[in-house]
Amino acid sequence: MNGVIQDSQDYENFIHNWRELYKRNTVFTLHFDTTDVGMVSIKYAFRMRSFIRELKSSYPRLLSKSYIEVNSKWVRFLLRFIFMLERPVADVHIYQENVPGHTLVRGIDS
Repeated sequence: MNGVIQDSQDYENFIHNWRELYKRNTVFTLHFDTTDVGMVSIKYAFRMRSFIRELKSSYPRLLSKSYIEVNSKWVRFLLRFIFMLERPVADVHIYQENVPGHTLVRGIDS
């Protein structure tokens, strides 16, 4: 992830690449670096909620966990908002580089 999501096509490309991981039919871990994503529109939080629901209902549980590096309060808020709307598919560890401790979501770390 790099820079601001410019349009729906940027978001769709991101989701398409994520779906492609499931075609490998092997367990995987995701690492996201959101330190340069900028101000993301809240509309993508709702779209991500729908995508998480899709993953839960349409794909085998291949995602073992996710690590999300965050340095923006806005992005951290959006992540918490998304996971309040829809529990993650697997454990999510949200952390800030060079800051001790992190939060586990679902374990959701934050």
